[in-house]
Amino acid sequence: MATLLFPAGVLTLGVTMLVAHARSWRRARARTTAANDLAFRHGQFRRRMQASSLLAMVGPTMLVGLQVPPDRSPRVYVALWFTVLLATCWIGWLALVDAVASARHFRRLSRERAAARAKLKSELNRILADAQKRPADAMIDVPPQRT
Repeated sequence: MATLLFPAGVLTLGVTMLVAHARSWRRARARTTAANDLAFRHGQFRRRMQASSLLAMVGPTMLVGLQVPPDRSPRVYVALWFTVLLATCWIGWLALVDAVASARHFRRLSRERAAARAKLKSELNRILADAQKRPADAMIDVPPQRT
């Protein structure tokens, strides 16, 4: 009985993740306006749905594999467990690809944010320099910068 709990847990985890990814994708589509971000989110959604689907299929395959005696049906036994092994390797590959894609995406966002910050800082410095060149009666009140 205890050996049946693990495959059932794997199946439950896979189905739960499918539902969570579908909800997350709906929220991302509603909130995301940038084409780059939407493309990243869509690729992420596809990878995660594929991994979760495989996980949901691995559970029942394991359950069947536990019921097949290896001495009576060795080919079926080996085929089932080889399928579980391949699916598990593919899930791992998808996780690795997802991690790399996420890291690249967030590095790009960080670079864009740093460039925008530098641009704003140079614009502020230019405005402050212009303000210091004007006569005192034409000065604009600029609050002091916090550092």
